Parts: sequence; C-alpha cells; structure tokens
Amino acid sequence: MHPISIYLAASLALWSGAGLAQQSNAPADSKGGIVKWVDDKGVTHYGDSIPPEYANRSNTMLNKSGRVVRRNEAFKPGAAAPTPDEELEKQQAEQQRRDAVLLASYTTEQEIDLAKERSTQMDESMIKGLEQRATGARERLAMHEKSAAPYVSKKKPLPPDLQQDIDGVKGELSRIDEQIVQKRKDIEETKQKFDRDKQRFHELKQMSSTKVAPPR
Repeated sequence: MHPISIYLAASLALWSGAGLAQQSNAPADSKGGIVKWVDDKGVTHYGDSIPPEYANRSNTMLNKSGRVVRRNEAFKPGAAAPTPDEELEKQQAEQQRRDAVLLASYTTEQEIDLAKERSTQMDESMIKGLEQRATGARERLAMHEKSAAPYVSKKKPLPPDLQQDIDGVKGELSRIDEQIVQKRKDIEETKQKFDRDKQRFHELKQMSSTKVAPPR
C-alpha cells in the first residue's frame, strides 16, 4: 500500500477513536457544521443543533466535509473524572499513536510535501470549476440587467419573469462565492495539517538521530 494510503487509513481510525472525545453537558451547537446524535429508538439524526431532550446524550460534531472534529460523551452520574495523571497518560498515548502513524506513512519530508500537494489538488480543481460557473453567471446577469435598463431608466417595475431571472442569478453567484470561500478554507486547513505533520516528522527524526547507540 502506498504511504499516503496508509496515512489516510490510519488517520481515519484516529479521528473516529476515543482520543478526540470530550465531555459536555451543554446542548451541542454545530456553529456552521453538523451535529449527529441518536434518539431513544436508536435512530441517528443530523442537524444544526440537538433538541433539548437529547442534550445530555453522547453526540458527534462534524464539519461541512463530514469529518469528525469533536465527540461529546454523555455524562454518567457517579463516574469519576479522570485524574491529571490519567489525563496526561491518555494524551501521551494518543500522541504516540499519531507519531507511529506518521513514521509508518512517510520516509522523508519530501513525501509529506507531495502528499499535501495531492490532497489540495481536488479542492483547487473545484475552485476553478466554480470560478468558471461564476463567470457564466455574471455574463447572464449582465444580459438580464441590460434588458432591465429601459425599465430602470423610466423608473418602472421590472416584468416578474425578468426580476426572477435577475434574483436567481444573484442568488447563484452568492452561493458560488460561499463555496469558493469554503474550498479555500479547506485548502488552508489541509496545508496547515500537513505542515504540522512535517514539523512533527522532523522532530521525531531528530530525536531518533540523537539517541545514543547502546554499548556493544
């Protein structure tokens, strides 16, 4: 299996693991993403927020791409909170797992740069497609506004069909702009992630190279 495939598979496992779990008793709010929860009948729901009656249940926060960004575990009465030492041990174990995935996925920093480039190519291609759609929409809007000019100059209301066309194109342009902004944000987040991985990979290699060889 290619190193990038290994890394992606292992990363998915880590995202879905308990290492991302957090405790929260407040109603979950997606803040622009998606919240997932299960009702009393075991049916899974998705939405912007959790109904009050399910506020104390376990839930999962997802971003707009469907990626898990946080897990909120239901509070269990009588359950002891982890001690500082236990929490530190948990964090260290999680870091060790991530380090192992990183070292198993790449052999050089150049491979990480290549993986970053490949991971952003799809979003960059989608941005180009959206920009082409926006160009076409602006051309249609200019045509509609030209048709509307005589009415505007005479301060007369536009025909309903023409007004609807203008409003529809403006709405389309607004949605396209939002999608472009989101894709650029996704690209930046992806780059930052790979940059962090590269920095950590460099640190691990440095630590490995400075270890004193055992005496023979």
